[in-house]
Amino acid sequence: MNGAHQPASRSYHDFLIESLKPAAESAAYLEVSLEEGDPDQILLALKHVAEAKIAIDPGFLVQGNWGQGGLDQGNLDNLLTPQDLAGVDRLIELLDAFGLQLRVIAKEPSSTNTVEDTSILDREKLVS
Repeated sequence: MNGAHQPASRSYHDFLIESLKPAAESAAYLEVSLEEGDPDQILLALKHVAEAKIAIDPGFLVQGNWGQGGLDQGNLDNLLTPQDLAGVDRLIELLDAFGLQLRVIAKEPSSTNTVEDTSILDREKLVS
């Protein structure tokens, strides 16, 4: 070996965003973040899920779901702050005290299965 470092064919971030495209994968990723309870980690997970959704549907943020002004990639970081999650954190603590937990699940797909609606492990079966 000549000691030169070969760059990876794609970055971990790209892989992560690709793997979060199916709603079930996004839900599982968010659920783990909620269980860990770190507000910064939850915010990062929400941002990653938003990036995956934008990768599937670039018009997602400006389709009127975010109020009058819409939301774009530029102000995605301002969607939620750690202070916004304080109530969620308290809810998680309360549910835990009751022996319960908050879960995130994917909504039922409104159309037939597509590559984006399946897990990254099952995509090869659909594509081939």
